[in-house]
Amino acid sequence: MDEIDPKLRAKYAFLFKEREMMAPSERRWKWVRRDCLPDDMLKILSIGASTKEKTKDDDKDNKGGQNVNKDDGEDFITQLNLKNWLELDYQDVNEVKEISGLLKEERIKGMKFSFTYHVQVLSKMVDQFKPANLDEIRLKINILLYLIGTLFMTVRTELGFFNRDQWNETASRINQLLDLVSVPEFQESLI
Repeated sequence: MDEIDPKLRAKYAFLFKEREMMAPSERRWKWVRRDCLPDDMLKILSIGASTKEKTKDDDKDNKGGQNVNKDDGEDFITQLNLKNWLELDYQDVNEVKEISGLLKEERIKGMKFSFTYHVQVLSKMVDQFKPANLDEIRLKINILLYLIGTLFMTVRTELGFFNRDQWNETASRINQLLDLVSVPEFQESLI
């Protein structure tokens, strides 16, 4: 906090208040897009973000390496695992179940996450995972459905429409899903 200029600190004093103590006009700043914020406010927010991460690490270390309150660490866990999920090997069923569950949980809880990153992880997962029995086929179908839905969600965040490569990838994933659903063992289990 020493890095912040005292004039800026006085100008944006509401940024240092608890959310409950802020006036409605001060709370509205949360909803302003980052590229529309004043430059001096962005400096304060970037300094505050780096100090918040340090305090979470410190709190975690003080608790003996265990995160006692799950709510405090969930969004922090997401930021740490982003790099690791692309490096994992998705041939193990348990690994696939665990990571797909974490990805779904991220979206359900409304955490900040990148759709394109989810597409990369799910694509790698689908390409590497080879189902051996009916339960694993169902798991791969669920992951493919999740991947296709995520591909369509990327349209909302980017240009508003698919480019040619995105259409080709989505079409190939849909064909992959149709091939998997047409497997005789899966068809027999539906009857």
